[in-house]
Amino acid sequence: MDDIIIIHHDKRYLKRLLGLIKDKMNREYKLEISTNKTRIDSIKNGIDFLGYMFYLKNNKIILKLRKRNKINFKRKVKKINILFENGIITNKEYRCMLSSYKGLLMGGNCTNIYYNNCIFK
Repeated sequence: MDDIIIIHHDKRYLKRLLGLIKDKMNREYKLEISTNKTRIDSIKNGIDFLGYMFYLKNNKIILKLRKRNKINFKRKVKKINILFENGIITNKEYRCMLSSYKGLLMGGNCTNIYYNNCIFK
């Protein structure tokens, strides 16, 4: 895995830590951290990470599936449903195709999207 989020209340600490991480990655692993993808920001603005948006609300972290992931899921499931209904794919193939989506949606407590768009409940 090459994605990471570090949450801390002190911005100066995060800047020092980022410098240490960049140095270690470069010195020991000959890797560079992308400056385009790296930022220090407030969690109040939301964090887009691994298909979800993380927000802070009333001192609780709220996890929501990215809007474009919802749209893509609905579009792809509609296509898979048509393939299954027309007998182009088997029941087993249908369930296999949907299993990765179900895992993604379960991680964000979004299974209602899955159950509202799939033939099998």
